[in-house]
Parts: sequence; structure tokens; C-alpha cells
Amino acid sequence: MGVIDRFGRLLDGIDRAFAAVSGACMFAIMLVVVADVALRYLFNRPLAWSYDLISLYLMVGMFFFGVSDTLRNHGHVAIDLMQKRMSPAGRHAGESVGYALTTIVAAVITAQAFGRLTESWAAEEVMAGAYDWPTWLAMAPVVAGAAMLTVRAAFRAIGHALSVLTPKPLIELPPLSDTALTATEEGV
Repeated sequence: MGVIDRFGRLLDGIDRAFAAVSGACMFAIMLVVVADVALRYLFNRPLAWSYDLISLYLMVGMFFFGVSDTLRNHGHVAIDLMQKRMSPAGRHAGESVGYALTTIVAAVITAQAFGRLTESWAAEEVMAGAYDWPTWLAMAPVVAGAAMLTVRAAFRAIGHALSVLTPKPLIELPPLSDTALTATEEGV
């Protein structure tokens, strides 16, 4: 097993753990909403903190902890109009360029989020509401998820670039969508 495979497996494990946290955030959102609705309509005692908890922490965690695993599973929007007509080496080259650009954007997001987190931590910022919610804590999933997305995109950029140069691909190509197959078969 080569370095690429071992590092890929490590990233997959981290992605799965992050996806589990994302799922836990979604489950927590459902529990809080059900409890809030039940308490509101049955006992006229809504949870004053539910909206803040969900919007500030749980939604952010659900999205950012799941973003890299979605990329791992080829779940993000992709334009594959020309890919059926491209050679595997051409597809690897195109994927490498796309992932290199994604790496740059994700790294900028990670750096900006980390800067915002450290500023919020140093200033001890809180969100005013029923309770004082620390805002830096809401930035932690952004930093973690964006950093993982950066590493995953860089891994894919390098893997696809190296796959152009080797007879056997080091990283798999994303599957072609059914619509891409149908559109190109029809001559569109």
C-alpha cells in the first residue's frame, strides 16, 4: 500500500468522523425543534434558547462537518459535459486543475475563519440573546470543516496530477452522471 493510499484512508477516517458529528448535529436539531414545539403548544413554555443554539452552532456544525465527506463521495455539484469525450489522462488533468483551484479557495476560507475565531476568542465576544453564547465556538466547525476540505481538495489535486503521469491511476475519477451520458449520446 502506497503513501497515497495510506493518506487517503486517513482522510476517509477523519471524514467519516466529521460526518458522524454532522449527523449528530442534525439529530440534535430535530430533538430541540420537537421539544420546543411540544413545550410551546402543549405547555405554553417554549425553549428560549432553541433558535440561538440551532442557528449559531448546530446548523453550522451540520454543514461544515459534512462538507469534506460530501466531496469524498462526489456529492458536490460538478459539470461533466465534456468528460465522456475526454481520455482518462485528460479527465485527471482537468480534475487536478479544478481541485487545485478549490484548494486555494478553501484555504482562504480556512484562514479567514481562523482569523475570525481568534479575534472572537481574544475579545471574548458573545451573541446577545436569552443567554450569552460565545461566538468563537460557532467558528470552530467552520475552521475544522474548511481545513478538512482544503486537505481533501489538495489530496485530490495531487492525486489526479500524479495519475496523469502514471499508467495506473493513483486516485479514482468521479463517476459520470446519467445526464452526461444521455446528453452526449444524444449529440447534445
